[in-house]
Order: sequence, then C-alpha cells, then structure tokens
Amino acid sequence: QSEECLDVYRNRLAWKMQRANPYSEEDVSLLNVEFDVTGNTDVDMGCMLTLSLAIAAHPNVCSLESRERVKVQNTVVQWLTQSEVEGRTPFFDVGLDGDGQVVAVSDTGCDRDNCYFYDPDSDPDDSLNLRARKIVQYKNFEDNSDYQYGHGTHVAGTIAGKRFDGEGMADGVAPGAKIAFADIGDSEGKLHLPFDSVLLNTGSPRANIHSASWGSEINAYTTQARNFDQYMYDNQEFLILIAAGNSGHGDAPNTVGSPATGKNII
Repeated sequence: QSEECLDVYRNRLAWKMQRANPYSEEDVSLLNVEFDVTGNTDVDMGCMLTLSLAIAAHPNVCSLESRERVKVQNTVVQWLTQSEVEGRTPFFDVGLDGDGQVVAVSDTGCDRDNCYFYDPDSDPDDSLNLRARKIVQYKNFEDNSDYQYGHGTHVAGTIAGKRFDGEGMADGVAPGAKIAFADIGDSEGKLHLPFDSVLLNTGSPRANIHSASWGSEINAYTTQARNFDQYMYDNQEFLILIAAGNSGHGDAPNTVGSPATGKNII
C-alpha cells in the first residue's frame, strides 16, 4: 500500500510554500497542498488522509485545514447599489461616479479588447500605469485572458466598465473608476489562487478596495478569512468586498462561504 501511496503523491499532489517573515513574531509559514480528485479512488483518498494526519502530527505544524476549491459568484447587481429603483441613480446625479479611485478585482480574467475596457494607448501588464484609460494593471496569475462569456469581464464591467467611445447601456456602477485586475482563472473558468497577501497586493499602493466575486461553500471562519481580516487590520484604509454566494435561495441558512465569513469583510 505504501507503493500505491507513493504513486498517488507523485501523480496527484502539487504544493507550494510561503515562508514567514523572519522579522515578525506573528507571521507564520504556509504550506498549500493541492490534491487532484479527478477520477480518484478510495485508495487515493486514504493516502491523502494518511498524509494529512502525518502533516498534522508534525511538531512544527500549528494547524491544518481543508480548503475547498473556490468558484465564481455574482448574479444580480447594478442600480440596486444606488436606489433599489430601476433607472434611478442619485449618486451619479451629484457627480459620484468613482473618478480618481482604483478598484482591485480578482476573477477569471478580463477581455481588454471589450469596448468597456479598450484603451488604444495602453496594453496593461504587471506594472501600475495610472495614465491608462481603464485597466491600470493586469497581474497574470493564470492565463492572461478570460474564457468565453467570461465571469471576470462581467464583474469588472459591473464595477467600473465604461465605453471608450462614449456612454454605453452597460456602464458600471462606478464608471469613473479604474481597475487593477488579478487574473486567477484558467481557460475553463476555474480559479487558482496565489497566496492571499500576494493577491490582495494587486493595485498597491493606489487600490484601497478589492472586489472578489468568488468564494467557497465552507460556512466557517477559515485561515483565508482570517488572512483577509489581518490584511485589512494591517492596512487600515483597505476594504475587501466578497460575494456572499449564490446559494441563499428560499431563506436557506448558513450559505455564506469563506472568505466572505471574515469579520471585517463586506
């Protein structure tokens, strides 16, 4: 059975480590172990359980938890943010349209050729270019694009989309704002997250808002939720907004999933 487990570990496991800041007494190292469940058997699951128990028993390990794969979330939002009355936009009426603000967005990707993001004078990359018309930064953590009918393009458009050639029928809720985008989605729309602090650093130092229309179905205060809270505690002007989820139909209880379970998250 040990040989079988060695095959499982070689073929199904991937891992990455973020080492603690040696100058901080509170910081801890993080080891993320990813297990590919595609076509897995009882033997595969048993091997993963054995490895988990071994990790938990190690004297240098403080805690161990499972992290469910996160997925995209965002179904209904537009004029609801201003008046809850269709067609009424009192914020816009007094000139509040996001002008001068940079919003960080993490999602499946963004179609930069879309008319709501297109900029003939800029091709956004990892650097921060505040002169860009709409997307001031594009951090490519995955595949540098969005999938067909992409969730990330939709979400970024909802937040700050603005047609480059005039007023559009689908301008965002803050059309005057600019976007720093973190691409965390592959060609199928599946999400692959970098370390939390790296993700939340998108748009730094200009972005003080991070919007994440994704999450898991774990209704608990997880390490990731704690990390998001800690980041806001360490950066007092920073605000994180996370999707509450898409599962709360029919007054179903306990449907808010991590990291939206954070204490200081909207």
